[in-house]
Amino acid sequence: MMMMVLPNDARDNLLQFNDTGVDEVNFTSYTAEIEKQLVSANLSSVADDLSELADALANSTATQGLANDTRAIANRVRRIQSEIVDRGAQLKDTLDVQVKYLQGNASRIQESVEDLLTLVDDIGRAV
Repeated sequence: MMMMVLPNDARDNLLQFNDTGVDEVNFTSYTAEIEKQLVSANLSSVADDLSELADALANSTATQGLANDTRAIANRVRRIQSEIVDRGAQLKDTLDVQVKYLQGNASRIQESVEDLLTLVDDIGRAV
């Protein structure tokens, strides 16, 4: 008689993980996509150019409203750069590290799961 050391749902989860094919993922294509730039333009430079344009437009009372609108757009572009693009770059760097870790350890993780299941079965038979 074999004693249950690991609940069936936990065993099933481990078996499902091993069946995911994580060792067959094309990590090279993932890292190539991760390394691509999030945006093709330097938004800080675009915002600076818009601010310069707003300053030039502010010299005339006829274009004062346009200058204010241009400044507002420049500020929005700066916010997009800091809140979305810069944050996205940080997340992209984290993802890159995690994908490279998984790439280097995928087969080892699967082997560890197999070893764990074997050990659990051995313990269950011994008890």
